[in-house]
Amino acid sequence: MDKKQVVTINTMHTCPMTTGNTPHVGGPIIGPGCSTATLNGIPIALQGDKCICAAGGQDVILQGCPTATINGVPIALQGSPTAHGGTIPAGVPGAVIISKNTSVLEAGAEGEPAVYNLQWKKEDLIVQETKVEKVVTLVADTRNISDGEEVVIKVHTKEPDGGSTVVAELKGIVENNQVKVDWKVEEQQEPTEPSADCTVRFVLGKNENNNFGFDSYEVSKKGCKDKEKLKSAYKKLEPFREEYLMPWISLGKGETIFLKQKIKGKYKEITFKEPKSYFTFEPATITPKTEQVKITCNDTITEKEYKVEVLADGKVAGGLMFVGNSVKHIIVRPVFVLESKNEGQKKELKDIAGKEKLEKYFKKAFAPSLIKTDVKEPYKLSLSENDYIHPDKALNYIKGIRACFNIKNGIEIENPTDDKREELIKNLNQLFILSKIENKIETINEIVLFLTNFQCTGDKSAKEVPDSYNGFTYGKSVIMMFLANKNVFPNVEIPHEVMHALDLEHTFDSKEVYHFTKGATKNYMDYDNKKKYTFKWQWEKMRNSKWIIVPLLFLLFVLNACSSYKNIDCNYNYNIREEEKKVDTLSSDFKWYTEKKINNDAVWYEKPLIASKVKRFTKYIEKDTLGIEMNTLIEYDLEGNIKSVRSSIPYIPVGREFIFDDQGNIKEVINHDEGWKICAFQ
Repeated sequence: MDKKQVVTINTMHTCPMTTGNTPHVGGPIIGPGCSTATLNGIPIALQGDKCICAAGGQDVILQGCPTATINGVPIALQGSPTAHGGTIPAGVPGAVIISKNTSVLEAGAEGEPAVYNLQWKKEDLIVQETKVEKVVTLVADTRNISDGEEVVIKVHTKEPDGGSTVVAELKGIVENNQVKVDWKVEEQQEPTEPSADCTVRFVLGKNENNNFGFDSYEVSKKGCKDKEKLKSAYKKLEPFREEYLMPWISLGKGETIFLKQKIKGKYKEITFKEPKSYFTFEPATITPKTEQVKITCNDTITEKEYKVEVLADGKVAGGLMFVGNSVKHIIVRPVFVLESKNEGQKKELKDIAGKEKLEKYFKKAFAPSLIKTDVKEPYKLSLSENDYIHPDKALNYIKGIRACFNIKNGIEIENPTDDKREELIKNLNQLFILSKIENKIETINEIVLFLTNFQCTGDKSAKEVPDSYNGFTYGKSVIMMFLANKNVFPNVEIPHEVMHALDLEHTFDSKEVYHFTKGATKNYMDYDNKKKYTFKWQWEKMRNSKWIIVPLLFLLFVLNACSSYKNIDCNYNYNIREEEKKVDTLSSDFKWYTEKKINNDAVWYEKPLIASKVKRFTKYIEKDTLGIEMNTLIEYDLEGNIKSVRSSIPYIPVGREFIFDDQGNIKEVINHDEGWKICAFQ
């Protein structure tokens, strides 16, 4: 049987095309992919998804698997061709499509472990819906998992919006190619009556470490611009005689937290109502002599949220909300940017942000969100073209990096036109991609962290310039740190930038869910502060990021056979007008990056890339016909002479591409519809 690996976003493609004398090399697939079908938490790539070429703009996946589709769109596989004539050399190991005698996407290649044929049972009878029982049993068959090994099965409940929520994680031991797990379901209990006059609240006590998260409304409301809205981030203790917003606690298995209690009213003793024994409370009974209570987590909390009631003489006087404590994982790839093989620079960067130090910074910052960071060995990226197999390609990007500097070894930002950080990080990333390809290094699902000895300075009081110059995150995937700056705090600023990659905005950014005054909190995503904590709603955003690595169990696809198509006219060619063969960029009517409407088409011009050896600018024409997006790209040289015309729907090349000579005559025609059984329109 022919097996091919399934491809996801961020997978690398190769490209044989050249622009002039500059090879495109290839680069990552950027999507959009299918956000509802993922492998390891990463969207599966589809036919028509964009790819980035290191030195040639955008490429596109031309063809996927016609018999394996998502919403009718073929999924991309190992070996799928791209528009530039390239291919995708590899996909996700362990996730393959078998071309014969199968109707499923295998959980893995032959020999890979799998869990299947799951059935709910009770007293050997299949249960269609799990009701409130003392014990419900789950039985499943296994393949290629040795007897005695432990497997984890997640139980989901359907939500009204069509989504699902994990309500339990069940562990079982494989025996005779089968796993059997008992799920203890708590019976409904009568609610405890609230106390008449006693209220117990909690604040942080004396803790030796910060391997936990504690988020209370009493702390977070300081500096919040909409306190009523913020209340929605917390659970109310109900029924209760007054408004009581329970604090959120995240606590990993085996970790501890010390809390001080603040008690109003009369009581003899205070206890904790915790039916599942996830936690140990020391002391178990609080008396007026108790200074603080130690809480130890004994197990993995299978619920998404878990409430512990605090009782004063047997009646509810307070509560604590714990979050599910399964550990999530991210991967960070540090990249030391060096002047050739400069050992002095390497030592300086290692002393500031070496692997061990980064692990320490991340452990403290991400403990509340229960995210573990896998820090890879730092990659050495040279700024000397002589250290590359293709020195001419490397030199293009190195020149692009140097061109961003307006002071020695860095950038000074006095106004928006001086802000070359985005251009700088793009050139760094392209150089990194080239280096990875030359050295055959894979960086799948890794957040790239460029650690440089560059400077970035400016006048913070000036309008429209950044508030901070020490770090910069681009596209929520690539980070650059300016470690030659004065007053650098890598222990908090590097995690701050990684949190940007994990979808967090600044607490004072109006785009965030809750809006705070700048500098009013001690949150990691604030400025002008001593960063100490994150909020529970931030934990959730980070844990749902695309960078989270999720173990792959198995994924089922319905494989659709090719069917007949309507009679759709596939003939399309862009008819170039004579006036389009020459563009006067010096004309008073000409403007870069300014969109105009011409005959209901969106038209704009983009400048050539600094790193591109062959300097060309592009005219984009975007046409919307009956909901179908048609794009036409016309390339010109710096004198405004036409060089090429090509079209796509939306990213799939269609019709004929025309290449022009210096006199504006067509010298070559490429038919993108040739060899296809169906055209892009179909």
